[in-house]
Amino acid sequence: MTRDITELHLAQEKVKAQSYIDELTKLYNRKSYNERIEELLSLKKRNQTPFSMIIYDIDNFKSVNDTYGAPGW
Repeated sequence: MTRDITELHLAQEKVKAQSYIDELTKLYNRKSYNERIEELLSLKKRNQTPFSMIIYDIDNFKSVNDTYGAPGW
């Protein structure tokens, strides 16, 4: 017996993307950021390699959010 699970797989991928990407900005969210940082720090520790990171802080983003609205609210 075989079963085509293509639709299930596509639905799972969509849910995963929604949990890691902000719908308004289309940027990765904090959950994605935190998981990736943990992975990179683990690699750094394991391989004993140099590590650097650049973080952007968007000032006054609340006004953008208030203007365009938070998705689903």
